Amino acid sequence: MQVITASQILKLSKKLSWQEAIKEVGNLLVKHAYTDNQYINRMLDTVIKYGPYFVIAPGIAIAHAAPGPDVKKDGLVLMVSKQPIEFNSHNDPVHLVFGLAAKNSDHHLDSLSKIANMLGDEAIVSKVVNAKTETEIASYFTLD
Repeated sequence: MQVITASQILKLSKKLSWQEAIKEVGNLLVKHAYTDNQYINRMLDTVIKYGPYFVIAPGIAIAHAAPGPDVKKDGLVLMVSKQPIEFNSHNDPVHLVFGLAAKNSDHHLDSLSKIANMLGDEAIVSKVVNAKTETEIASYFTLD
């Protein structure tokens, strides 16, 4: 099963603040009709309110907000940043920023768990960051 397709991936090489990174991944969620623009603001507010708790492992963040009316359907996107992003977390710097939208809490937790399991191997994170194309990156996100 393909978890993320090439069209759901954005590769960037410019330096971003954590706010810009969340906006980029949020715009990708909007582009794929998973959410509307209000969801981006809620993701930013979540970081301001709770801190960067979603930086789940070295180099990996899963930006999200609680399920709400601005979530149109469940979805997952990925931004791969060649430049390090600082979220003020002990797992900084971040190079992989996932955007997660979930219609309900069960799917939300299930998705977080699957991503965490896939990326438990730091070698995979390095391969994703150094991949040349979005298609190559997507090849790492296939579940049996």
